[in-house]
Amino acid sequence: LLAPAMQLGAHLILRMVVPRVVSMPANLRRAVIVGANDLGLQLAQQLSKNPYLGVRLHGFFDDRSRQRLGDIGDANLLGAMKDLASYSRQNQID
Repeated sequence: LLAPAMQLGAHLILRMVVPRVVSMPANLRRAVIVGANDLGLQLAQQLSKNPYLGVRLHGFFDDRSRQRLGDIGDANLLGAMKDLASYSRQNQID
């Protein structure tokens, strides 16, 4: 009877602690997505839904203008593909 109670207690504590540890700034990985298309938007949505991944999405790079991209909602368009390398260096993108 004691062992199941201990397991349950440990599980509940870990469910509270792990998201906080993963979301600490030192543990976050910085990422960008190349291509603000449907697949890229789905990936961004999945990253934002799952805090256990520990990924902070900066935004998207795409050669198309915002007008040509269609509805990308409030997605942060950071620039064109040619800007990717310099942005990644300056912002320490993992």
